[in-house]
Amino acid sequence: MFACASDRSSDGSLDIWVQQLAGGAPLRLTTHPAIDDNPSFSPDGSKIAFRSTRGGGSGIYEIGTLGGQARRLADRGRLPKYSPDGSWISFITIPAYEETRLNKMFLIPAQGGDPIPFQPEFCIVNLGTNLGPVWSPDGQYLIFNGRRMDDPDSLDWWIAPVTGGPAVRTEAHRSLSIPPVWQSPYAWLGSHIYYSTGTTVDGVNLFRAQIHGPDWNVSGPVERITSGTGMQYGASVQEGSSVVYVNLNWVANIWTLEASPDLGLVSGEPIPADQDIMAKFSPSISRDGSILAYSAFGGFKRATSEVRVKNLVKGEEKIIPMRTAWLGQTVRLSPDGSVLSYRDVVEGQLRTFIMSIEDTAGREVCDSCMILGFFSDPNFALIQEGGGRLLRLNIATGEKSLLLEAGAGPILAPALSPDDRWISFVHGKPDGRVALYVAPLTESPPPESDWILLFEEDHYLGSPAWSPDGNRLYYVSERDGYGCVWTQKLNPQTKQPEGETEGVYHAHQGGFALNLPRGNATVAVAADKLVLWMSETTGNIYMATPKQK
Repeated sequence: MFACASDRSSDGSLDIWVQQLAGGAPLRLTTHPAIDDNPSFSPDGSKIAFRSTRGGGSGIYEIGTLGGQARRLADRGRLPKYSPDGSWISFITIPAYEETRLNKMFLIPAQGGDPIPFQPEFCIVNLGTNLGPVWSPDGQYLIFNGRRMDDPDSLDWWIAPVTGGPAVRTEAHRSLSIPPVWQSPYAWLGSHIYYSTGTTVDGVNLFRAQIHGPDWNVSGPVERITSGTGMQYGASVQEGSSVVYVNLNWVANIWTLEASPDLGLVSGEPIPADQDIMAKFSPSISRDGSILAYSAFGGFKRATSEVRVKNLVKGEEKIIPMRTAWLGQTVRLSPDGSVLSYRDVVEGQLRTFIMSIEDTAGREVCDSCMILGFFSDPNFALIQEGGGRLLRLNIATGEKSLLLEAGAGPILAPALSPDDRWISFVHGKPDGRVALYVAPLTESPPPESDWILLFEEDHYLGSPAWSPDGNRLYYVSERDGYGCVWTQKLNPQTKQPEGETEGVYHAHQGGFALNLPRGNATVAVAADKLVLWMSETTGNIYMATPKQK
């Protein structure tokens, strides 16, 4: 049998299903309206551990293979995996915001009990494409893609004994030339580690490499298991070397949604900004809704990245090619749509550029800062230096003035109000929670006691954006288990919240997701529309048998 998460039911919810490999009708195990995913079979095939957002959280549950009542094993966690003898379950926890250092590994007795931290000095990296730590065939070790919290250069595959002791670096990143996007191991069978590499545009394929004890070096020659386009990952390997894996078609695009943002109303269905195969990210729109800018990624094989500027009224488009193929352009338009900023990599260094949309190329403005928005006068930009400092940059003179500073935890996704008098932002708490605030912009940085708390959550929260009249905030939250767009009405004078927050666009069905991979959620607001970064996913389960030598 194999288990998977699927939305194939008539109600479209994501649930756990099982099916015989030999064929036959699939069996739906869970029916809760929350998200149920990340299934893992127990070694004897009698139970399945999975992640669920039921109960308002993201916990680990267990259910019988033929159904029954789900049992909660851990209040927080995802990506569970049984040990080969069935006595332990490994899983990970991730914070409500994107703070890699808080991505932690745990072990819990399969019969229940308190989670035990595993290698707490390490953090797990690249969770958008990861299935968590992977058990060795004898259950004595776990291999994981991670790094020491205080050493970003230590990122690699590491192997650590379950009973305790230091982790050993495998040198897999170097010896296998693993790219930065897909880099995590998925299965360990015999002397082989199974993993995926590639991009969603070029194709993500399954490979396996050899692992050698007792030094635990991972090396080639690399053997290809699958080929072609699509995302082929998440391998589960049987004895006899049959590999069951996911094959997804994932398309990231920018979508516009007709709306009356001042009233908190949306209508119609999302319309894609473009139909080509390149993946789209980082949308920004002018306040009147006439100019849209975003980045497009064509893959590492084609070595293509670009920033696109579209005049939605005239139907004209300008393409600005990037010098380096990558995914982090952080495109921003000024409110009047006249000025554009973006980031590019030049000679290995990250630079920030700015340009008039009438120009053909940008000029460099800073190499250590990141422009996150523009004031009404586009000669002034909102920049971030470090995780907790926001400043106003005079683009002409380079003069900077401090606007806001957080004592502990990063400031995330700041957004200026239309009148330049307020700023909204997400604040990452040291314990992994997040809070949405509004703060006044005065002559000196306001103390944290003057910040206006809208709400604090233990779920993903991101991308606040103001309505044109400045009396509403739109944002993305996973409070109902899915990445959806919500709005909060604000008092016109004090910006204190008024009434309950309301969901205005729910991406629960049809393969659409507003936050996959996690951390990319974006909602931008204009006079007559919302702009969403959203991915569309379809796929199935496949089985392959590696060639025997």
